[in-house]
Amino acid sequence: MCAKDKLWLKQSAQRFSEFSNRFADLFVSGRHKVFEQSKAYLRGLMQAPNLKRNIERMEESVKDFSYERQQRFISESTWSHEDVYSAIASSANAHFSGHQDTCLLLDESCFAKKGNKSAGVSRQWNGRLGKVDNCQVGVFSALNCQYQVLPIGAKLYLPEEWTQDLERCEAAKVPVESQVFRTKHDLALELIDQHISQGIYFNWVGADSFYSKKPAFLRDLDARNLTFMMDVNANQHIYLEDPLPKIPTYSGRGPKPKHKQPTVDSIRVDKLVNKQKNSKWSIVEIRNSSKGVLKVEALKMTVWLWDGEEESRHQWQLIVTRDPKTKKDVKYSLTNAIKETPLSRIAFMQRQRYWIENSFEVAKSTCGLADYQVRSWIGWHHHVAMVLLSMLFLFEEKKNAPNKCDLLTANDVREMLMMFLPQRKADPDEVFRQLETRHRKRKNAMRSSRDIQNLEKSG
Repeated sequence: MCAKDKLWLKQSAQRFSEFSNRFADLFVSGRHKVFEQSKAYLRGLMQAPNLKRNIERMEESVKDFSYERQQRFISESTWSHEDVYSAIASSANAHFSGHQDTCLLLDESCFAKKGNKSAGVSRQWNGRLGKVDNCQVGVFSALNCQYQVLPIGAKLYLPEEWTQDLERCEAAKVPVESQVFRTKHDLALELIDQHISQGIYFNWVGADSFYSKKPAFLRDLDARNLTFMMDVNANQHIYLEDPLPKIPTYSGRGPKPKHKQPTVDSIRVDKLVNKQKNSKWSIVEIRNSSKGVLKVEALKMTVWLWDGEEESRHQWQLIVTRDPKTKKDVKYSLTNAIKETPLSRIAFMQRQRYWIENSFEVAKSTCGLADYQVRSWIGWHHHVAMVLLSMLFLFEEKKNAPNKCDLLTANDVREMLMMFLPQRKADPDEVFRQLETRHRKRKNAMRSSRDIQNLEKSG
């Protein structure tokens, strides 16, 4: 690494400060500017140790960092997380510049939590753990172009047990307009519509099989003239012919006629694929990877979908890819892309969903996405907005890195910041101060817990 490259790395702290300044106008709470707090919180996400990047650990790592001040900034200040999301989305849009490979990816991420007071917490499916557990769930959107991905939006999911308990919502500071039950599909559509209204460019929408389970979601995307690429489960039923050649019409008089029975049988996609001869499959190249060129076997077929309830059926394409050697790692997807779309292009679109999962890994391992100490609705969104902002900085650093630093990772950038940003001194007096602070907080927590238990017993 030459002296010029080393100098660029040493200047990471200066670029971090300049990056923070770009968004200064977004951090206003009432009549007060909270820009300095936003800079300190961003620094905390970068400088706190990997084990736990909550506000306590931030205070121990960042120079001139105040726990109480930052807790107010995250949990009580009225700066708009939506404005921050919008600024991030606009920046991502500018970086990808309308590239034909740009797509909008949707997925959810889960956050294990104890207790029942954190907004939206409930016993629900935690995909990260692969089981039902006490957790919060957020629906996220990310803009992806080839190897690059940037999360640009998020919404916290509120289970019905929350929206049916308005006192609980009030205690968690859930805004009145958000105290209405919305499914994860509803939240995903809201994110899509927001990005469209923001002028964000994307060529298709991608998501996993959870979203394709609801036929109305695919219809809603199709009705918006959006191309979609949706994974489906192996047990997804499809038709190889139009199941309803003639649909009964309704004149508006008398009882509404019932749908006819399908004229052909449906078949599961996995059973259909197993019947396909090897000659039907083609090997296509997806992209370069750290292990060489990623190749898959792929096939596509025109299929019909009808769930027995809809008033219309749909003719879309089934795309299937698998590992050429093992014939495993089979992925099934449905798309409304035009029939003339080449197989290699369709396969590329299907395999891009990997990048939003990759972005969650970076957000949690490098930027502290899951390491928050907040219970309120606004606190969750504020923390997520700051994490997405930090990811934008890491993205820009990697993008603008000198040629010699082409293997720079998000964690590499963070380590540079930990080295060159001002740090809280680590002499014995400071260590003792931190220990006393931790012990005081533990005692307060224990005292508060005992008080609650006594109240419950007396009640």
